[in-house]
Amino acid sequence: QEDRKSRRSPSPPKESSNSNSKVFQSEREQRMARLRQEMRKEDEHLAALDEEQQRKQQEEIRRAEEAKPQESIIEVNPEELEGLDEEEQMRKLLGFSGFNSTKGELVEDNQKS
Repeated sequence: QEDRKSRRSPSPPKESSNSNSKVFQSEREQRMARLRQEMRKEDEHLAALDEEQQRKQQEEIRRAEEAKPQESIIEVNPEELEGLDEEEQMRKLLGFSGFNSTKGELVEDNQKS
């Protein structure tokens, strides 16, 4: 047994062990502080992205509301339909009777762009 004890490496002094523990603890605290800072930066970045996305969605909603034409009900008197064939009556009821084609014509807005 005595031979075994002499072959084993000596245990480090308690002061050295305590010093290593303090170094390890200090390194661990530094790593944790760095990770907390990285997480804080990432949270701030994600919050900024969320705010930007919400702002864009609100802007899209606002634009969509502005772009909506006012809905109006087309009123057609039965007298207006008299004398029209079925296709013309359908156009009148659907509100297509007031449109003209610009096919083959110069349109001012198209010439500007």
